[in-house]
Amino acid sequence: KKGGLSQFGSAPDEAARGLGLKRSQELAARYDAVVLVRQPNFELRIIYKDGELTDIIGKKGLALIKGTQVCFDFFLRL
Repeated sequence: KKGGLSQFGSAPDEAARGLGLKRSQELAARYDAVVLVRQPNFELRIIYKDGELTDIIGKKGLALIKGTQVCFDFFLRL
């Protein structure tokens, strides 16, 4: 199946890889991550603090980048 999302990840050989979207969201909340979801011409910045979703910031009209990129920023506390 091409272009789909899976709770358990996917790979050409049908073996599950990665954490999947649900588990990734749980860990992002637990560790107060900033999640950046970049689509072809817009992005969403999803911000967690103290284990809760605190803000979603959108930007429109960005330069074209084909596909979807997801980045998780976890900050170290010393």
